[in-house]
Amino acid sequence: MEISQAETSLPVAGKSDRVGRKKVFAAFCLLLSLAIYPAFALINAHTALPVLLATIALLSLLTTFIAVPGLVMLPELFPRAVRVTGMSVVYCVGVSIFGGFAPFFAAELMALSGSNLAPSWYVIGCALIAILSLPLIQEKAGRPIG
Repeated sequence: MEISQAETSLPVAGKSDRVGRKKVFAAFCLLLSLAIYPAFALINAHTALPVLLATIALLSLLTTFIAVPGLVMLPELFPRAVRVTGMSVVYCVGVSIFGGFAPFFAAELMALSGSNLAPSWYVIGCALIAILSLPLIQEKAGRPIG
């Protein structure tokens, strides 16, 4: 059985508890924001499979370090009595809106701008919104959530 890069980086991303989940989340959202536009430019300029695979590997690694602390912070936002319901609703609504409509937003950005790199702006916008929301979240790394 082959193990993916994301699977091998998950335990490392889980170490965000030692540094602070918010710090890791913010740092990798920022790194993704900085990397996504050049990544789109690279895969638009060089269509070779190795370039595409290397770019996807890098973006997957960055995304892993956003997803792991993010998915751990999410249940911490809710009291125990409504944790599963609250987390499920927030996650599903967020994925439905920002993920489900992503192709529509990307296509519209490309049509409006005439640029194949426009979908990267959507990713940058989502990452910046995520970073801006962090002051509203209490850091609970290293503490029981109760």
